[in-house]
Amino acid sequence: GNISNPIRELTESIQQIAAKNYGERVHFEHGGEFRELAEAFNKMASKLAEYESSHLSKILFEKKRIDTLINNMHEPIIGLDQNRKVLFANHEALEVLHLKKEELVGRHALDVASVNDLMRSLVADLATPAASQKNGRQKPLKIFADGKESWFEKEIIPVDLTPTGERETRHIGDVILLKNITEFKEMDTARTNFLSAVSHELRSPVSSLLATLGQLENQRTGK
Repeated sequence: GNISNPIRELTESIQQIAAKNYGERVHFEHGGEFRELAEAFNKMASKLAEYESSHLSKILFEKKRIDTLINNMHEPIIGLDQNRKVLFANHEALEVLHLKKEELVGRHALDVASVNDLMRSLVADLATPAASQKNGRQKPLKIFADGKESWFEKEIIPVDLTPTGERETRHIGDVILLKNITEFKEMDTARTNFLSAVSHELRSPVSSLLATLGQLENQRTGK
């Protein structure tokens, strides 16, 4: 009992530490090696608690920085986890979807898609983004944004990672990015209209010249 009970207690405390319960401590009444072991264990638990606190603060700081970066992007961006739950959406995404943050973030993408036509278009080929990319560039989406009809190209970016100590890559989510191509679309339209105008202005006099030449070549016209 003197040997097995401290070992059992220490084993249970180690399991608590493994579960990230860093407030766990062991106290052995007997002196000697067990007391030294308890002191070493408690010191380790304190160090882990201190590290966890500083690590958590660092993670929260980095999360705030990433959130700020995403919200300051001028292109709509939506992040989903592996279960298609919306993790984040910046201000631009909320604007084009005409949704409030609580109506999108934290909800399942398919539930939102059932009541929002644009969201339905965004997640239509979410299950097979690679297949959709193989089919070539997708048709741009026409969305009312910035007070006018705007054009966007949708890009689905799969997020994969290899967990520490493992070899297989896991799919942990997707990022939907909408690239605003309105300016290029307007330039393309202007180019097309310009070429049509130039073509018309050139074709009309040429047609007149051809018609006149045809009259001159006619035998009935005379010399």
